[in-house]
Amino acid sequence: MPVSVVCPECGHENLSIGVFCARCGSRMGAPAFRRRRDPFPIGRWLGAIVRAALLLAIFGGIGLMCWPVEVAETRVDVERARRFAQRLADVEQTLQQQGTAVDTVSADEINNYLAWRLQETPGAGVSGGLQMSLERVRIEVSPTRISAVALGGWGPLKLTFEARGLPEAGNQGFVFRVYRARVGRLWLPPFARPWAVDKLRQALGGLDRERRILDRVQRFELGDGKVRMAASGRG
Repeated sequence: MPVSVVCPECGHENLSIGVFCARCGSRMGAPAFRRRRDPFPIGRWLGAIVRAALLLAIFGGIGLMCWPVEVAETRVDVERARRFAQRLADVEQTLQQQGTAVDTVSADEINNYLAWRLQETPGAGVSGGLQMSLERVRIEVSPTRISAVALGGWGPLKLTFEARGLPEAGNQGFVFRVYRARVGRLWLPPFARPWAVDKLRQALGGLDRERRILDRVQRFELGDGKVRMAASGRG
């Protein structure tokens, strides 16, 4: 890199080393300040680009998290929801008597029931440091996955939590194996998925009877818009 010499009298930066300043003619000598010039500050430019990219990624991620997905609203059929609730009560009674229950449930029935429960229990919310007013819950079933999404309000802000995965039954009861999860429109990396799943679990935390039934399920069969479950009242 070239070396420049700054005149101690007038401050002119001389690009060539000499005894006298090219501007004022003063003798520079020992007091002159010498420094290296970097005509291509690549390091500074790269640092600025990296910092800008990080900021864009952070603000972009926040924007995607705060951009909720569409959650279809379910028109509640109260009588149908009550029949479904009685159906669940009958299944639970059968299981308590150490019997076996096999039933096929459609996603439409589940969504109508959840919308009714939400309508009957205003003020439900997601806790754990993120107080929300839960507005909608939607379940979708296909032969390869179950998707669950919850829409909630946090002041004027709308947030959605979604999880996609497969149900499994084992000795420890019902488990939902999640392979994709997102907040808003931001898909989460594997290490962050449990956080979104936990919010969904808290949103549905009041479904105690349903949880007790699921913990007795021994087999799941998924279809188009429906799921077939076999449960046992094992002791």
